[in-house]
Amino acid sequence: MIKLRIALLILVSILIINTLFSEETTFLALATALSPLKITKLSDLNFGRIIVPQQAGKVIIYRTSNSRTSDPWIEFEDKIFSRAIFLVNGTAGRRVNITLSSKEIYLYKKDFGSQNSSMRVTLDAPTRVTIRTDGSAYIYIGGTLYISANQEVGEYEGEVIVSINY
Repeated sequence: MIKLRIALLILVSILIINTLFSEETTFLALATALSPLKITKLSDLNFGRIIVPQQAGKVIIYRTSNSRTSDPWIEFEDKIFSRAIFLVNGTAGRRVNITLSSKEIYLYKKDFGSQNSSMRVTLDAPTRVTIRTDGSAYIYIGGTLYISANQEVGEYEGEVIVSINY
């Protein structure tokens, strides 16, 4: 009988101690549904119509101001140029990461010219944007074009892939 009382006393003590030294809490299971991202190209990066210089030079299109500068010996046929512009649609307030397939590309002559038939371009792009309250954001991309002395005349182009994700 004494053993039974001792066992009951120990059991009651354990229950009391467990009650005194235990706690409970809860957690929530959460999920956030985001709008699918959509990207639309509004404008290509266009350095303009450049008169071939007798010495190498560069042309810069600024992504933040959509302005163009060049070395003083570079001349242009007209004033047409543009930064690349993309419209992104998604969930308001969310940050969107931007990745380019390359930060440096070569423009190649469309009709496969011979010597001097490529031009190097370094690109200037943001790494992220935030979606505005209306569900949109703009990505602006500029760059620097390096043109050789006596560059072969013709139209040049190169392609860059722009990827976005939350």
